Amino acid sequence: MIRYCFILFMMIQLNSFAQDYKAQIATHRENYKEDFLKDTRSPLKEDDLKNLHFFEADSNYRVSAKIELLMNETPFQMPTYTGTSRSISVTQSLVSN
Repeated sequence: MIRYCFILFMMIQLNSFAQDYKAQIATHRENYKEDFLKDTRSPLKEDDLKNLHFFEADSNYRVSAKIELLMNETPFQMPTYTGTSRSISVTQSLVSN
């Protein structure tokens, strides 16, 4: 009986983790869409957002990684969607996942 209770408890915990993860992803995606509307130079407008679809959030594809802060890196020019370039400074590097 204790074994079954433990298994049930673990299933409930895993399900709540998945729900939290899905809620975090949903919030991020809504903010992502709102960012398109805030920027006047955005390639997407409000009518276009109905065609912006995402895959269902799946915590199996979640990546945990460590980053390292980089100091005194040389900036580089990154082309933008407006046709201009922007100076980008790299401040983080993936160390391991």
